[in-house]
Amino acid sequence: MITVNIHEAKTHLSKLIEQAVQGETFIIAQAGLGRGDFRVDPRVLRRGLLDNGYLELPVTSQRAVGLDGLPLLHKDPFDRMLVSQAIAEGITLLSGDARLAESPGPIRTV
Repeated sequence: MITVNIHEAKTHLSKLIEQAVQGETFIIAQAGLGRGDFRVDPRVLRRGLLDNGYLELPVTSQRAVGLDGLPLLHKDPFDRMLVSQAIAEGITLLSGDARLAESPGPIRTV
């Protein structure tokens, strides 16, 4: 299990998808948002989520294929991958990005 930040994920998305196809698991963690009230070690967060019954969703090439059907409302490839994943899994994606929320699928702005 590896942890990468958002910038690394965006920069190396193709490589991460290939690794996922090969069975590698990883966490993409967003840090540095200027929220002093939210400081957490990604490893501790992951452990807590797994211990409480949350499941990890693999990023697969099948999910990447779903990108093809999405409109180009949002040019961020990682965010588009999250939308594709949410649609394929039938889960709601929570986002603070109003532009991303314009994408089709189960997206809720928080």
